[in-house]
Amino acid sequence: MQEIRLIQLQTQELRMIVREELRRVLSETGLLKAIGLHEELLTIEQAAQMLGLAKSTIYVLTSRQEIPCFKKSRRLYFRRSELLTWVEAGRRKPDGKETVSPSNSHSDE
Repeated sequence: MQEIRLIQLQTQELRMIVREELRRVLSETGLLKAIGLHEELLTIEQAAQMLGLAKSTIYVLTSRQEIPCFKKSRRLYFRRSELLTWVEAGRRKPDGKETVSPSNSHSDE
């Protein structure tokens, strides 16, 4: 019988874990392409443009592991859906309190 470990996750963290695991399974089985959900990867330039941030800010966020990305052959890549989820995680709650804000982690000039 497998050992069960309980950890405390925020809803957004759990969603991201489930989403990535589902994407991995769909990708491995070839269903991701079959159902048209294969997602194009963004370069750092495209990610910076999409988010309205400087490339240097993106580099800082990646070095702090504050933004979802992955590295292949010394290049950084981003998934549009992960960046959108990351931005959404910084939205203000109705009571005016802010959650952990991606946009406030490092400001542009």
